[in-house]
Amino acid sequence: MGKKIVQKRVVSRGETNKKGVNEPNGTLTIYCRTSGTKDKNELSLDVQESRGIQMSKKLGLEPRVIKEKGSGIKPYDEVRPLFTDLVDDISDNKISNFWVDDKTRLTRNDSDEQFVYMLMKQNDVNMYYGLDTTPKKWDWITDLVDTIITTGTRSSAPENETHAIQDRRKRKGPMDQFDD
Repeated sequence: MGKKIVQKRVVSRGETNKKGVNEPNGTLTIYCRTSGTKDKNELSLDVQESRGIQMSKKLGLEPRVIKEKGSGIKPYDEVRPLFTDLVDDISDNKISNFWVDDKTRLTRNDSDEQFVYMLMKQNDVNMYYGLDTTPKKWDWITDLVDTIITTGTRSSAPENETHAIQDRRKRKGPMDQFDD
């Protein structure tokens, strides 16, 4: 219903790239996503598409546009069937060049982000953001540190600490709680 896929170039069966798969190296897969269903989100999808096509022209690649509405916070395989298909295509080595307007359009789920990046690294996918014509550098060390920082930042450590302090106070008497 709110899901829409638009392909600007149809890849014919049997057409292969250097990897021997059905998406030619000369194609830029453009992924556009919004979370909601309001009219302003349609405009956002159109703006993302326009920027993606602009990027494909800069890179000299044929655009393949995919538009989808769905949450970027929930695991992608639960709410974004078109993106799930894209992840499968990346895994099957069918995508060489991928563009998204902003990293949050890809996903806001840290686990999904790291998983998709890992697949892109393994399959030598050129990942482009915004209007930057330089593909993302797949640096394992930097990404590992980013993952650790992201996971640490997103964890509920402060909340757990608060609960632990409250539990200790409940076990102690009113005057003992200041011994922490």
